[in-house]
Amino acid sequence: MVEAGGFDIVGHIDKIYMNGSRHPGFDIQAGWYRKPFLELLDLIAEKGLIVEINSKNKTRKKQTYPHINSYKELKERHIPVMVNSDCHFPDLVNDGREDTLAMLKEAGYRTTRELVNGKWDDVEI
Repeated sequence: MVEAGGFDIVGHIDKIYMNGSRHPGFDIQAGWYRKPFLELLDLIAEKGLIVEINSKNKTRKKQTYPHINSYKELKERHIPVMVNSDCHFPDLVNDGREDTLAMLKEAGYRTTRELVNGKWDDVEI
């Protein structure tokens, strides 16, 4: 999908982690998972795409997608990020947003990519 292009944002880049973390024995650091995940990040960086940081479970499950361990890897590759909640309940649309922005800042991000007046722009955290 990333190679085919036609979009600006890559969402749910670690859906396997999201579902796998519910099963005993799943290891986010396992080579079978890490190697293709890091290769995906390299391709995203090469294509100049934005990665969605999904905060929908930050408050309830204390998790974001991708996992917080990925933030520095995203930053090292100069991949811009945007934060959203992928929320199906309007009253929770900003749930976990402030915490997620603070975690990104700790990982070295100073901006997020946002759509401003019809153009993607870097907005200070």
